Amino acid sequence: MEPKLAPILVFVYNRPQHTSRLIESLVNCELSEKSELFIFIDAPKKDYSAELLEKNKEVKELVRKINHFKKVTIFENKLNKGVDKSILDGVTQIINHHNKVIVLEDDLLVAKSFLKYFNWALDVYERNENIYSVNGFMFPINYPHKNVQLLPLSSAWGWGTWKNRWEKFHFDEANRNLINNSPTLKTKFNLPGVDYASMLISNKECWDINWYFHVFKNNGLNVFPSQSLIKNTGFDGSGVHCPDEELIQTFNHNTEVHLTKRTETDISFQKVYYDYFERIDKMKQKSKGTLIKKIRNKIQSK
Repeated sequence: MEPKLAPILVFVYNRPQHTSRLIESLVNCELSEKSELFIFIDAPKKDYSAELLEKNKEVKELVRKINHFKKVTIFENKLNKGVDKSILDGVTQIINHHNKVIVLEDDLLVAKSFLKYFNWALDVYERNENIYSVNGFMFPINYPHKNVQLLPLSSAWGWGTWKNRWEKFHFDEANRNLINNSPTLKTKFNLPGVDYASMLISNKECWDINWYFHVFKNNGLNVFPSQSLIKNTGFDGSGVHCPDEELIQTFNHNTEVHLTKRTETDISFQKVYYDYFERIDKMKQKSKGTLIKKIRNKIQSK
C-alpha cells in the first residue's frame, strides 16, 4: 500500500503572474494529479489602491480555474492577516486533519521531482522526531552528489512538516533574548554574513525565523536536497520579505535528488555550505568597501 500523499498548501495574495507560474510548475510535477491542493487567499488591506485590488481579484479568478489536481479547495480571508498569520493559521488548520503538509508561497517555482522528493522524505523521516521539516531550496553549493542532506537550519522557500512537530511549535518569548546575550549561541545560530539573531529579536511576529529558533533550541535537523528543487521569483520588489537585489541561485526544472535516507549529517557538505556563505559575505564586504570609497572620493572632489 502506497503512503498517503501530503496535501499541498499554497498561499497567495496579489501577484497573479507569480501565482500562475507556480501553479504551472506544480502541474508539471509527478504526483500532482494525485495530490490535494489547498489555496489560501489573503484579503486586501484597508488602504489598498485600485490597482492592487484588481490584482487581488485577478488572483481569485485565476485559482478558481485550477482543476488539474485530485481536489482543489480555496479559502478566502475576509480580513487581511498578512503572510505570517496566514501561514500559521492555514498550516495549523490543514495539518490537524492530514497530519503532514507541503507549503508553498506564490513567488516560488518547483522542479518536476519536487512532489516525489517531498512525499518520500515526509514518509521515511516521519518517525525520526529529531527531524523537524523537509525543505526544497538549496543555495548554489558546489557539491558533486545529488543526494539528501541533514542540516541544523531551515528555509521558508518550499517546506513541509508533520503534525506532531508543528503542534509543539510556539513563539518562545522567554528564551528569545538568550541568543543575543550569548556570543557563543549567537555564533552558532547565525551564518557568515547572515545575522539571524537580530532577525529573531526585530521580527517577533515572523513565523519562519521563530520556527528556525524552535528547531535550533531543540537541537533538531531538517532535510534538504543537495541541489535546489525551488526557485524564488520574488526578488522583483513584489514581495513583503524579499529585497530588490536578486539572490544568487541555480535552478533546473529537471533536477532529480537521489532518494536514499541519510541518518547523520554530512560534514563535508556542511563545510562546503558554510564556505559558500563566507565567500558571499566577503564579496559583500568588498563591494560595500568599494562603494564607500567611491562616495568618499566624490565628496573630496567637490
